[in-house]
Amino acid sequence: MMVMESGHDALNNFTRLLKNGKSSNDCMFSNLGRIQIPHEYKEFSVDTIFSPSVIGPLGNTTTLVVSTYRGKWIFHL
Repeated sequence: MMVMESGHDALNNFTRLLKNGKSSNDCMFSNLGRIQIPHEYKEFSVDTIFSPSVIGPLGNTTTLVVSTYRGKWIFHL
């Protein structure tokens, strides 16, 4: 994770590079499946699950990420 954090400075240049080409995808779908982590950790509890960032072809592609946590589907655009 720390390796990815160190890449934040290059993100603007990387995004500009990926946007140069026209995307062949209008929509991208990612299914993370069932997230199997406990709801409670001793005195802590998980309130919200956020989807990870998705890097794909960036020519205005709409990305839909789906996962399941505690029996509920979670959709992220």
